[in-house]
Amino acid sequence: MRVILATLLKTISLSCPQTCLPAGRFVSGHPPTGFPTKAFGNDVERVFLRWVLASIVVFVMGCSAPIQHIAPRTEFIREMERRTFTLVNEYRVSQRLKPLEWSDIIGERALRHSERMASNRVRFSHAGFENRVKEIAAKMQVRNSSENVGVNWGYDDPVQKFVEGWIASKGHLENIVGDFEFTGVGIAKSADGSYYATQIFVLTR
Repeated sequence: MRVILATLLKTISLSCPQTCLPAGRFVSGHPPTGFPTKAFGNDVERVFLRWVLASIVVFVMGCSAPIQHIAPRTEFIREMERRTFTLVNEYRVSQRLKPLEWSDIIGERALRHSERMASNRVRFSHAGFENRVKEIAAKMQVRNSSENVGVNWGYDDPVQKFVEGWIASKGHLENIVGDFEFTGVGIAKSADGSYYATQIFVLTR
């Protein structure tokens, strides 16, 4: 039974290699002690079946997914992050919007989240977004913030698929063209070859 369910889950995952979650968003005046989050529901149906099957597999196996090692961080992955940043800015400019500036502070938090998803330490989600914003706010002003995440595998150009998927989703697109000044991107590769991407957007003024 476990083998059947695991195989079914893998088959459905491979039939839909590009997966994006509803975009998480944080809105506030000056950074308070708590950061509320809001999730858009536009893409829930696209990943609902996968989540249901994943829950069934976890239930049958009687435990959560095991922690797994992630692929080494290479210059190729760093280049993927820079290209994601570039493609998002190219889209903003095409919409007559000001390009975003890169922030290492934001990028470090985005990378940490992607690595935790890739290693199964957290599920593919916006889990911990509030804490990521708090950590960023400890080092720079945060008035408004949002986040896009995605996972894909089996593509020659995973970065292009990430950005295309976000642009095709209303909630994620709102973040890409939103009133933000700074951004950071973090990408991690899991042991099974899946790429996990996180992009965080921040407005400081």
